[in-house]
This record gives sequence, structure tokens and C-alpha cells, in this order.
Amino acid sequence: MPILPAEPAVIERAAQMLHEGGVVALPTETVYGLGADAGSPEGVAQVYRIKGRPTDHPLIVHVLDIAQAGFWALPDPRAEALARAFWPGPLTLILRRAPGAPAAACGGESTIGLRAPSHPVARALLVALRALGGQGIAAPSANRFGRVSPTRAAHVQTDLGEEVPLIIDGERRAHDVIVTTSERSTAAIAVDVAALEKAESEINRQISTYDRT
Repeated sequence: MPILPAEPAVIERAAQMLHEGGVVALPTETVYGLGADAGSPEGVAQVYRIKGRPTDHPLIVHVLDIAQAGFWALPDPRAEALARAFWPGPLTLILRRAPGAPAAACGGESTIGLRAPSHPVARALLVALRALGGQGIAAPSANRFGRVSPTRAAHVQTDLGEEVPLIIDGERRAHDVIVTTSERSTAAIAVDVAALEKAESEINRQISTYDRT
């Protein structure tokens, strides 16, 4: 599979591949993602197959902004406050899925994980996919299930071989924070203490943390 620079023609080609139910590998500000159109059951199924990921493990859906997140999730004031403070950026919100939102990436759950990446390549691809009618990119890390998440294009190429037809080149930028909200509590998987403290300040409450392992 080729590693290609993030030029406009490559972004357009990648968006068309996603629109047609294919997959591409793309950089985010944390790790490389194995992306599919989140609204495409065929594309999402390819992600699960290539990774060897259990189908009851939900995928994070990448969106452009709060407005696009509204296609996928029910309104949540705490989540919107966090999104205004952190998006675009490495914050994932776990929210109740909106009625009618595609369920392929949700692993059978009634919730959905959403983030708005700040990486310019990921955002350019989201814009190009939106122009084709797409509402987001489901993109877990671009590695076999259980292996170390890739931070370079060459890592993806080594791990996934020829199963991914296109890798867009780019660089890692930051660490990740994942927040889930419910009526009773707010919790986070966090590796960035400063970001966690900022999140607590934005919603004026303490966020409990837990280990994703």
C-alpha cells in the first residue's frame, strides 16, 4: 500500500474511497487511524476485519465540529461545554446515540464516541467526505487488535501490509482524553493531567478517572 503526501488530490482520492465503502489510514493528533465512512456498514465492517477487532468493541467517530456531532448524538450540556473548550483536539466524548444515527460503528451499544480532531490532514479529509455526503469517519488506531498503536505511517505499513490501499502521511501531535457523561456522573480515561483539570473546570465538577487497560 502506498504512503502518499497529504496533497489536495490525495485527500480527494481518499475521500472518494471512503465514500465508496473503502478504508484509508490517516494521521490524527494522537495516533494513526484506520478510517471508514462511519455511515457505511461496508466500510466499518472492513475496519473490524482488517484490525481483527471484536465487533462488540465500539469505534470512535471523528467529526468536524459540534454541529456535525449533533447528527450522531443527543444533546448534552456538559458535553457541549467540553467540546467548546477542547474541540478541535484530542478529546473523545461518549454520548447517547441519536435516534436514526447509523449504528455500524457502535458495537451494539446505545452510546457513541465522538471527537473532532485538530490534525489538519484529518480535518481536510472530513471536509472532503462531507462534500460527498459523509457525516464522519470511524477511525480506531491503525494496527492489529491488541498491538501497539502506530504513530508513523511506516508503522501502519509494517503492521497492516497490503490490506489498507492508502496511507496519508502526517505526524502525531498530542495525547488523548476520553470523557463519558451520564445523568449521574462524568468519568474520563485520561493521560494528560493538565487537560483533565481543564475539563473539570469547564463543567465545574470533579471527573473520576479510570484505567483503560
